[in-house]
Amino acid sequence: MILGTLDGIPTAETAADGTVTNDAAELARLSTLAADDLAAVLSMLSDASPRPEPGHDIDIAPAPADAAASTEAVTEAIPTQATGTSAPVRLRVLGPPVVETQAGPVATGMRSGSYTVLASLAVHPSGRTLDQLSADLHPDTDPGTAGKRIRTDISTTRRVLRAATGNPEAMFVVYDPATGRYRLDSELIAVDLWQMLTAIEAANTADDDTQALALLREVVELYGGDFADGADQTWITDYATTYRHQILSVFARIAEILEPDHPDQAVAALERALEFDPVNEELYQRVMRIHGRAGRPDAVRRTLRRLENRLADLGDAEPSQATRRVADRQLRPATAAASGGPR
Repeated sequence: MILGTLDGIPTAETAADGTVTNDAAELARLSTLAADDLAAVLSMLSDASPRPEPGHDIDIAPAPADAAASTEAVTEAIPTQATGTSAPVRLRVLGPPVVETQAGPVATGMRSGSYTVLASLAVHPSGRTLDQLSADLHPDTDPGTAGKRIRTDISTTRRVLRAATGNPEAMFVVYDPATGRYRLDSELIAVDLWQMLTAIEAANTADDDTQALALLREVVELYGGDFADGADQTWITDYATTYRHQILSVFARIAEILEPDHPDQAVAALERALEFDPVNEELYQRVMRIHGRAGRPDAVRRTLRRLENRLADLGDAEPSQATRRVADRQLRPATAAASGGPR
């Protein structure tokens, strides 16, 4: 529609019925649409537009941010969750992923992909975008297809947890349209990983060894195994290695606290650590030092022999020279005593 004259371009004047009224035009009649008819057409188009179906959670992605903002490194803070945190849902990711309610484990309804999404969000409490989740969980899949799978996994998680908790309004996995990120609702889901990291931080700042030891023992109870055990994906392996190193450090710290008064308990703590890393030479060295300081040469030899056997099972591997030197130093006093000491 044009208001006023338009120089240089032919125009045609039409009546309400579409008849051309000016002589300059070569057209006799044009198709027209009355205002009421136009309104009806627009209403029909509006009715035909797709809408969210009842029972489905539709998350609208935000407008793309600039590259600098999207690649900016963010330091994520772990939600502070004590071991006794009360929440309707408990997520275990240390060991095989498990979702529990007050009634027990959620045994049916969850997709395998749902557990992987939950594990990813557990290590990223600030949230992950759909693209980030797709890159981590389905790196070899078309992004569009990967995104659809993840949306389905999240919708399934919400539906199953709503039914399991009797809370039809809860989201559990929250979507933030402003950032495009999905995250776990820390008020509705207690995560063993968050509780473990909270206890480690508290132990590091404890006022005394008694308080630290109690917190470190909480950590040990929370650690049920490698992160997301059973899922074979590169990103999971990386996090599993990180958390395994942390739990080994926890056992080592427990042994340090216990050794002065309870050397046997200190050795037991290190033996438990070896269950998670059976060929960790540093742990064997610590065990041999405790036995050596306690005057137990036979225990030193048994410890070294066990390491030799476990390494032999892997092929032609042998203990490092550093480990052998530790054993020799612990055995030296016993050797000198057996030979009658220096002459």
